[in-house]
Amino acid sequence: MSKTLEIWDEAINVEFPPRSRYHALVPVGLGTGMVESLTSHITRVARSHFLPPWVLVTRDLATHFQTVKGTCNGHCDLFANSAVSLNGECETAREGVRIMESLTLRRGLDELTMTALSGIISPAALLHLHEHWCPQCLNEWRKHGSVVYAPLLWQIRAVVMCPHHLCALQYHCPHCGRSHLPLARHGNPGHCPWCQTWLGAMPAKQLNEPHRGLDPLFAQFMAKQVLDLIADRSRFAASVAGSFAANAAWLFERFGGSLSGFARELHHHPKSVRFWIDKRQLPRVYAVLVVAYRYGVKAVDLLSGSLHASSQLDGQTLSTETTAKLKPRLHRHNQEFLRLRLEEALKRQTYPPQSVASLARELGCHCSYLQRKFPDVTSQISHRFRQYWSISKQQRLFFAELITKSRTSEIAARGEYPSISKVKRTLLKGMSFRMPIVKEAWRETLREWGFRSPSIRRDNA
Repeated sequence: MSKTLEIWDEAINVEFPPRSRYHALVPVGLGTGMVESLTSHITRVARSHFLPPWVLVTRDLATHFQTVKGTCNGHCDLFANSAVSLNGECETAREGVRIMESLTLRRGLDELTMTALSGIISPAALLHLHEHWCPQCLNEWRKHGSVVYAPLLWQIRAVVMCPHHLCALQYHCPHCGRSHLPLARHGNPGHCPWCQTWLGAMPAKQLNEPHRGLDPLFAQFMAKQVLDLIADRSRFAASVAGSFAANAAWLFERFGGSLSGFARELHHHPKSVRFWIDKRQLPRVYAVLVVAYRYGVKAVDLLSGSLHASSQLDGQTLSTETTAKLKPRLHRHNQEFLRLRLEEALKRQTYPPQSVASLARELGCHCSYLQRKFPDVTSQISHRFRQYWSISKQQRLFFAELITKSRTSEIAARGEYPSISKVKRTLLKGMSFRMPIVKEAWRETLREWGFRSPSIRRDNA
């Protein structure tokens, strides 16, 4: 035996570095206000492996969540409203960061979310419900060969304008006109997940549209202040808890003759202002920006610093219409009318029966609201809907088995071997060999005609 092999045979304790399941991509814009969002990072990691995002999400990401459900077929709660929470400052965002760090072995992914502001601002009305983007930024990145991604700044609900190009953020595809969530099954940065067209192809007329009725100066102020908030997030780690409450109390003592008058200047309810001062309620992002704009201070100073007599206070007034468009709309529903419509839908013998979700869309409310207010009626509607689809599934499976056997027998009767490719071309739309009953029916028919199925061939080999 050679000397080299003798050395190799000796018991040597070798410590190999840990291996990651996915590429440890470097997030774009770390330490700046244009840092990448967590949903964009997940999409880019999946695309670096030439995979659609639903493969990574359903097989590795969702399986480690405690409350998120996912299946191998691409259905997952993270492709619903939970996708918005991944960029926020809630427990879903923290859990998503922890799982992605374990899959990629890259630390510091919490900078891709708003978790640094946890306990400082309220998570309510923090993020956009749909993906927003600046077409001019996308075109510039594409022109210079830079990485195309979705910054965290574009996900903040208070940001409706690009701070660099001063144009309105878009949220409808220029080709198909549809909006999409930050995390999509077939997402690709800079492209629409529905039609896969480039999102930077936006007409100039649409770019110059009003910013949803907001004052352009105020929209520009909000975008730049949120940009500073994200860039200076390190200040919040060393800041004293309750800085906004102390600053609001100082502003009230200096400018507020009464609580109601001070609240009118801020366009908020007096009870909300009192709760801010008493540290009983965290302010929302748009509320902090309204206070900063009204008194001419920086939002970062309001949340992490302390105002004093030497502070430069040169603010501007805001109209009630402007602040009203920032607040989330509260819908009041006529419960008697809703119950009447639900009972009528329960009595109707429609085919197929309607679900609670479809009825909620017709009535202009959310299905959870109907289930909470009318549990007796909605439970009956849901039971009838599930019962129909369970019976319908059995019928579809029976029909798929019958079609597969007949198509396989037709090919075998012509003296040809009914391979998978030949049978696939003759099946109906929606039938595939991923259905176990279709594959089993195909193999059973092969045996009846004297052919050997692939599994038998492998065993004999």
